[in-house]
Amino acid sequence: MMSFLRITAAFLSVIIAVMMLLPDPSPGQSADNIAGLTRQIEELKKDGRVQEAIPLAARLVSVRESTHGPDHPVTAMALMGLGNLYRMAGRFTDAEPLLSRSLSIQERAPRGPDRPAVAQNLMLLAMVYTSTGRYAEAEPLLKRALDIRQRTQTQRPGAIAFNQVLLADVYHHTGRQADAESLLKKALEIWDRDQDLPPEAIAFSLTLIAKLYRKSGRYAEAEPLIERSLAICRKELGEDHPTVAFGLNNLAMIYRRTGRNAEVESLYRRSLAIFQKSFGDNHPAVSISFNNLAFYYGTTGRHHEAHSCFARSLGIQDSLRESVFTLLTEKQKLSYMKTQEMTIHGYVSHTASFPRSSATAVVDAFNAWLKWKGSVIEAQGRYLDALGTSEDPKVREKFKELTALKRDIARLQLAGAGKAASEDYTRRMSELEKRKASVEPELMAASREFMLQKKAQTADVGTLSSSLSRDSAYLDYARITRFDFRKRKWTEPRYMLFLLIPGETREVRLIDIGPSENVDRHINAYLKEMARAGTEGALPSEKKLKAEASALHDLLIRPVNPSLKGRKRLLVSPDGNLNLIPFEALVNPAGAYLIEDFLVSYVGAGRDMVKFAKATLAGGESLIIADPDYDLGQKEVEKARSSAGLRAADTKGHVSRDATGMHFDRLPDTKEEADTIEKILHGRFGQKVFNEQDKKALELVLFHMSSPKVLHLATHGYFLAEEKTKQSEKMGELPLTGDPLEDTPVTIENPMLRSGIVLAGANTSLKEGKDEGMVTAEKVLGLNLRGTDLVVLSACQTGVGDIQSGEGVFGLKRAFILSGAKTLVMSLWSVPSKETVDLMTSFYALLSEGKSPSEALRQAKLTIMKHKSHPFFWAAFILTGSP
Repeated sequence: MMSFLRITAAFLSVIIAVMMLLPDPSPGQSADNIAGLTRQIEELKKDGRVQEAIPLAARLVSVRESTHGPDHPVTAMALMGLGNLYRMAGRFTDAEPLLSRSLSIQERAPRGPDRPAVAQNLMLLAMVYTSTGRYAEAEPLLKRALDIRQRTQTQRPGAIAFNQVLLADVYHHTGRQADAESLLKKALEIWDRDQDLPPEAIAFSLTLIAKLYRKSGRYAEAEPLIERSLAICRKELGEDHPTVAFGLNNLAMIYRRTGRNAEVESLYRRSLAIFQKSFGDNHPAVSISFNNLAFYYGTTGRHHEAHSCFARSLGIQDSLRESVFTLLTEKQKLSYMKTQEMTIHGYVSHTASFPRSSATAVVDAFNAWLKWKGSVIEAQGRYLDALGTSEDPKVREKFKELTALKRDIARLQLAGAGKAASEDYTRRMSELEKRKASVEPELMAASREFMLQKKAQTADVGTLSSSLSRDSAYLDYARITRFDFRKRKWTEPRYMLFLLIPGETREVRLIDIGPSENVDRHINAYLKEMARAGTEGALPSEKKLKAEASALHDLLIRPVNPSLKGRKRLLVSPDGNLNLIPFEALVNPAGAYLIEDFLVSYVGAGRDMVKFAKATLAGGESLIIADPDYDLGQKEVEKARSSAGLRAADTKGHVSRDATGMHFDRLPDTKEEADTIEKILHGRFGQKVFNEQDKKALELVLFHMSSPKVLHLATHGYFLAEEKTKQSEKMGELPLTGDPLEDTPVTIENPMLRSGIVLAGANTSLKEGKDEGMVTAEKVLGLNLRGTDLVVLSACQTGVGDIQSGEGVFGLKRAFILSGAKTLVMSLWSVPSKETVDLMTSFYALLSEGKSPSEALRQAKLTIMKHKSHPFFWAAFILTGSP
């Protein structure tokens, strides 16, 4: 089931290193000792005893550093050998810095970037990248290595062939099967001419070609290649070598696909035993072996064993993920999670498929989902927290540099090429992206220890139940691709619901809501009708909205209605397109809205609930920005910026096609809103309030104030939804490959650039091809809101964005949460200014009476409903985070 090519780099030995001799030892060192140590390492590696080889390789590094110095090519070779052993052991966070350091030394050595050792180092670093799902980053390294090898006459053909195999691996994972097979055939042709090659290289390539055949249903062609690979491994490497285990796994998959189940279990079990013996229990290959066993047991009716194996696989994934994430940027984390998701999808599918699953099995599956959902945003939040609170001046400077780079990239992408030549625009964008790519790993390394120390408190059914009030219920929706264990194939994406009812007799249920296509159809119809206010200037049909809201209630709430009796509070964690609808507006069979029976609030993931703390709005400072002068001239903006000591923007040009023509009208009603809120915050909470309006409602004001107690932004919001991406909703056969954010045009590479809020000078700035006053979600990530209890976005469409299943909405919501906001109030569609003002002033008045933010928002909505029952006027604003 699982793609083994992703982890072959975790246990294959260094093919090219075997072909090369280390330099002679320096004077004063025993050649016999050095040679003996090197020989020991190679023998242990050949036997698959990687863990035993690591301390010897570390000792060799120490010897080389003491005799040759830290920057000598001989030292680099030792570093490369140690890095490779860590890679083989699945310790990628230890491997990558050693291989990066070795590469840096090699590139500065005589003959520089074209040395064969550089090609070898590039290959190994690329293998670390592929092992952690970074195929886009691995490809240029492998192409550069291949180019060096093909231009270097001293390289044996086998080195070129193995490089081709690794590049084919990348092509395979990025959907370029024809290119992959072409490269693999070239490699086989080389090996047919040259038999004096390391067996690992030949065996690996045979298995890879076999996998390509197997994926296309060519089992008769695949099986002989696997058998040939195993014969080579057994003869040359022994029965207990990891490469043998790799072949056994692939052979088991072919047997399963061709109905020969009698030997499948023994093959899987044998390979698992070899992996555990070679690498220990906490290794990617072990996780994948348990995953394959889980699917096998599930399809053969051995459900208890399947459940256990799924749990073991996910447990290893959780442990590895915590370490791997310290290497990866946010986009890379998302790509990595895509390569891992089949296990959690299979686990939830299996638990939901068999009604006789015990209550304990459901709890286990729920706990696994709680660890999985929102893991990227949680890790990214710790990373940003580490940078924002670091006392290291170098780290703080690097963080400032990264923030500035992101803003420059955002400005350039918004402006487009303009009058500049296309190649100049591309060159400038490439320079900024390369600099950003070099700064991010430095910051990741600097923040690693903090991130590991600050790991979020474990969220499980027990901790969540303890954190919930007795009158509440927790609804955690999961959009997964369902695996049919009876038909043995992946089917359509579906919504599942984990329900948690706290209390002495805690209730946990897993409900299959149904195909996501059906649910999403009703969501899209509801939002399309609601959007008529903006597209046609007409009030949406309340009848049509109620019909869709009633259908959604039947799908999402009605299955758990009996469990909700006596409950007053619903904490909802949406997934997929469920993030785009207000559950409060769902209509029950009696025709009443859900808000009339329940207080509804939202969380991104269950793990967020263990961090909830009651907001204390008394004292401190708050910031209100309202009624911006969108037509403020750029000279006035620059004057204000200069007086504040900020660096002027240097990016000019025309705006992108999506921003062209955007114009924002003044919102005079927000002045009254801001003044009323100021009086409440100052008079009843004793806060010092900065109320910036008109020409003072500037972007620079927002970024100058750190961690206000309350941040209230009363202005326009926007979301550019018309951009076309290449990301597909169709998941097909898992595991998914490729980066969902990678293969997109440069102007839309980052979805955080496509939503934002608008401040003073925006209209003038857009006309001049600048971005002053256009505060994108990407810019918001530069805010420090770690001491901010409440953020209110009194603006339209601030809760929408790009949807990533399991991670929520990529837009302002994600940006403000990552910046540290504890509670966020935002909108899902445009609401008339007067009703927004009425709702907001009522909300703050209720806060001053001691209501919690969620209670205050619900009561404010109910007040609006008394006068205007149409959901268009009251349902848009939702609350996420601490209620």
